[in-house]
Amino acid sequence: MRKELRNLAVIVACAILFSYILLVGPFVQLERSLYDFRMAAFPAEDMAPTIQIIGIDQKSLDKFGPWPWPRSIHARLIRLLKAAGARAIVFDVLFNEPKAEDQELARAMREAGNVVLASYVDVGRIWSGEASEVPPNPLLHESAKMIGFINVKTEEENRVREVPLVAADKKDRLLFSLDLASLATYWGMAPEDISVRRGGVAIGKRFIPLAKTGGAETKYGTMRIKFSRQEWGGTEGKTTGIRVDPTHRKSYSWVLDHPSEVWRIAKDRIVLVGPTSPGFGDDYQTAVAARLYGVEIHANVLNTILQEKYIKQAPPVVDAACFLLLPLAVAFGAGVPSRKYRALSLIGIPVGFVTANFLLFRSGIWLALVPPLISTTVTYVATTTYRYFAERKKRQFVDNVFGKFVPEAVKNEILSHFEDQMRKGTDEYLSKYETITIMESDIRGFTSMSEKMHPHEVFGVLNAYFSAMIPILEKYQGTFDKYVGDALLAYFGAPYKYEGHEKNCVLCSLEMQETLGRLRDQGILDVKIGIGVNTGSVMTGTMGAKGFKEKIQYTVIGDPVNLAARLCSVAEPGQVIISSYTYEGCKNDVIARELEPVRVKGKSEAIQIYEVLGKK
Repeated sequence: MRKELRNLAVIVACAILFSYILLVGPFVQLERSLYDFRMAAFPAEDMAPTIQIIGIDQKSLDKFGPWPWPRSIHARLIRLLKAAGARAIVFDVLFNEPKAEDQELARAMREAGNVVLASYVDVGRIWSGEASEVPPNPLLHESAKMIGFINVKTEEENRVREVPLVAADKKDRLLFSLDLASLATYWGMAPEDISVRRGGVAIGKRFIPLAKTGGAETKYGTMRIKFSRQEWGGTEGKTTGIRVDPTHRKSYSWVLDHPSEVWRIAKDRIVLVGPTSPGFGDDYQTAVAARLYGVEIHANVLNTILQEKYIKQAPPVVDAACFLLLPLAVAFGAGVPSRKYRALSLIGIPVGFVTANFLLFRSGIWLALVPPLISTTVTYVATTTYRYFAERKKRQFVDNVFGKFVPEAVKNEILSHFEDQMRKGTDEYLSKYETITIMESDIRGFTSMSEKMHPHEVFGVLNAYFSAMIPILEKYQGTFDKYVGDALLAYFGAPYKYEGHEKNCVLCSLEMQETLGRLRDQGILDVKIGIGVNTGSVMTGTMGAKGFKEKIQYTVIGDPVNLAARLCSVAEPGQVIISSYTYEGCKNDVIARELEPVRVKGKSEAIQIYEVLGKK
């Protein structure tokens, strides 16, 4: 038992270590893909009504010409939006280079008092805590309410899952993202109202959790975006299966062409102005759409914060616990004797974990899915392989030890239950006390008969006799023990225990006598036997030279075996003599007559015996 547990412990530990090594490689990408799958399955249902996009789309480019447009067009848009009641006007475009009409645009921005402009932070430094910001040109910078960097965190295949909200420059000054600047303007706050705290960023009384999720990350961490189910793009970049909701997006040209209706889309809202045309190269892949423009990414960031639908990563200790405990549970389940419960545990544990994982994600908690499943799979394969070869070894031992002594059906029954019969981790059958019935038969007058026969004739008689008796023994589930010259020793009720072994043994003895009678009548085999039967508690188990499997034999030892031999010597040719212990177990099944008690060697008191005459 201890040896097998030790072996399993080593195997599980190696499997978990191997799983950890595997996770350093391609399975990292698999976890990201499954993250996207969960996001697509449980997106934010609705976009906050306070968010409005004005897209610089192809229709607008056709009307106003190629980008960049004259700054007077943007000044006109700002005045329209301010008049319509917009609370924050956010440009997701860069105005770095000075232009001739900057004065007009700056004046419109100052008059509005709620315009947020975009800056850009060098990608190579934003993650190091030494960000270098590229702001708008000085005139526009001074006229804006706030500025914010537009960087998003892109991973493989230009895919976006998270964004930095704050960064730090070389002087450790805070730099805000376009999203934070937009919210501060929308809520009427100043840059001083934004501060970094442990685990996130505070804006006024609101707290936004950030996490350092591995890989390249800012000094303060990033925020996972809870993407909306909606797609903004009309027919541009449309992804099948994503619901189109045009109410949150209007064309730049439409706004300028319908000044009297602008209040419907702008009043009390955050208005985001940005490219929605493929020609700008400002598009990204996400979990919910093959193409989302940068301005749409920012809309989803704002929506996550406004609705407080944050994706919080589970603490590392929880991920580690799942990675370690789940395979241990599966390894334990693989050792359950019942096939039904073993299958239930092997299927139920992973399925239950995956279900719980998805439900947690739906509620906003991201628990790693791939690492526990990989460690569980590797552990299951390793433990199952080990158990297969261990069981194969034990089955071979059972077959070697019992195959020569018990009927095939009994041997198969032992094999089906050998986990309960064998010492785990050893090749020894459990020695134990069992109440069984022992039978010994002996050919009467064999010694004098053999003296008159050639040795090969003696072997012929014995082989014919045993060939006739052994099938009868197997028919009644008897276990053959050994040949002792012309004697045959067998027992019933071990190694496979069952009720009614007394009856089986006595009926087997009767049929042996009947069979020999027929063979004598047919002139095939002219021998007579006496049979002694006794029931009692004996020690059962294997005996032989330890370490030499071919020298090991299953047998029984005890005084009841000796008594069966004494009764055999008392029996006359053709008789079946049983003890009172056997009679009590089969008196309702056979006809027997009581004989005078007999004294046998080794017993101080006389033994009550019966002669079996037939079955009822």
